Amino acid sequence: MAKVLAYGPLGTPGTQVLELRSDIELVTVAVADLNALHHEVASAQAVIARYLPFDRETIKLAQHLKVVVRVGVGFDNIDVDALTERGIPLATVGDANSTTVAEHTLYLMLALAKKGINCDQASRTGNWKYRENLNTFELWKKTLLIVGLGRIGRKVAERCAAFGMHILAYDPYISSDEIIRRGANPVEDLNNAIAKSDIVSLHAPATSDTYQIINNSRLQLFKNSALLINTARGSLVDETALCDALHAGQLAGAGIDVFTTEPPCHQERLFSFNNVVISPHTAGLTEECISRMGIICANHAIAAIDGCLDYTYVVNPEVLGQK
Repeated sequence: MAKVLAYGPLGTPGTQVLELRSDIELVTVAVADLNALHHEVASAQAVIARYLPFDRETIKLAQHLKVVVRVGVGFDNIDVDALTERGIPLATVGDANSTTVAEHTLYLMLALAKKGINCDQASRTGNWKYRENLNTFELWKKTLLIVGLGRIGRKVAERCAAFGMHILAYDPYISSDEIIRRGANPVEDLNNAIAKSDIVSLHAPATSDTYQIINNSRLQLFKNSALLINTARGSLVDETALCDALHAGQLAGAGIDVFTTEPPCHQERLFSFNNVVISPHTAGLTEECISRMGIICANHAIAAIDGCLDYTYVVNPEVLGQK
């Protein structure tokens, strides 16, 4: 019997998919229980991993592993090189969470533009005169810069187009013609694009090229009326420099769903700003999305065990003889 190991709860829909196969055993290990993980992974054919590290040491113990499936699209917590060396594919959920993250991105934009938290607090405390501040603004006709026009960035572009926004996109891995087809105007000079944008929204993966792509020098380029949105990965932003820029009034606010360290430690300074809207890495966590991702992950595990994994979902397709 093949064993599928879920590192963290898979959820009912995904579990039900696996239970349809009498030749597959599902074993769940609680998140952060490394002893149990190392014990169970030794005999697992498939691992379904969430957000905690799945490192070289763990991979070395997995002598029968045919696939690692990531519940999500980011994979910076997975040692891809170690998997590739062993000929083990890493599969993600494709665009299963794209709509959810795109919606959350819009939520952060609107919460900041309409001063949602401030308005709520004023209403609850009887400060009705707050409405006279006239400090909110429209998204209509504002310039949005999307950094990374992949699955999520494209859906953000579609939704922001409906708000009548002017959409720019910076993505050195996509041709200008393709960026135009995806509903945005291509830009090659990131610094120049930041300087003329009203909102900068990050949707790039965490790589050595994107590490702190928003740093102190680039934050100095922001309009003091501009917003920064990050629903991608915390490492894309120099968090200390962001706090400095917010304190100096270099930008009008930030919407942050992701942090360099999660749960975020020593972020009291960032949390102190009333022009920052924060969520605990929940952009992709709706009931519908969790259900979709669980089903896709279960199907990936089954496909790998059966020898028919779809390479288009695979991060390292070369292990399957694909490029």
